[in-house]
Amino acid sequence: MTIIPSIRKKIIFNKSFPESIKEEVCERFFEKIHELNITALYDITYNYSAEGGFEMPKTAEWIEHLEQQKLYIHRYQGSRQLRFIINNNNINEAYCKDGINIFTDYELDTILYIINDILSNLSVVDDIVSNLFMNKLTIMQ
Repeated sequence: MTIIPSIRKKIIFNKSFPESIKEEVCERFFEKIHELNITALYDITYNYSAEGGFEMPKTAEWIEHLEQQKLYIHRYQGSRQLRFIINNNNINEAYCKDGINIFTDYELDTILYIINDILSNLSVVDDIVSNLFMNKLTIMQ
């Protein structure tokens, strides 16, 4: 299989969401992947860096592609990472780690479509924020 990386190094969501709910938004994203049976992204996981985001394994095809391009990030990065960009405690975009195109157009388009779909339903974001707030109140009591 030939790898054709996207020329894009970041994606911009239609709406921003609070940094405080990034893990919950990602959980809804993972549920949606399985709900829609998007097998090409079944290996995607949450990136636990400070920014958060997504990561996918480096397959042999990706390693070969990176070697051919003389991009040796695979030697120090354990995965292909798409990290959130946080501005004023809000997230509305994600970037390829180290500015290197390590996702295909299909992967980026699918991630963007699903996140936008989640964010288009404001009540979903409001529900997540509400649940987090209520959980914090319960813990404080």
